[in-house]
Amino acid sequence: MSQSKVFQLVLNSPVMSQEEFAEMLNLTPGKVRGFIQTKQVPTKKIGRYRFINIAALTAECLENITNKVGQ
Repeated sequence: MSQSKVFQLVLNSPVMSQEEFAEMLNLTPGKVRGFIQTKQVPTKKIGRYRFINIAALTAECLENITNKVGQ
């Protein structure tokens, strides 16, 4: 029997730094940069910094779940 991981995320902001995102998912910062370069995670550039767009990522995940349930 396989177990799936469930994450509970409480957001104070719709964006998150790349470092925080990597730490939260137990990934290396390089892996997160790779996700960004291949556009696997949505980002938002604020000034000269690029943040993970958690709001867009959440919406995308919810849309994917809704599409799978509707099939």
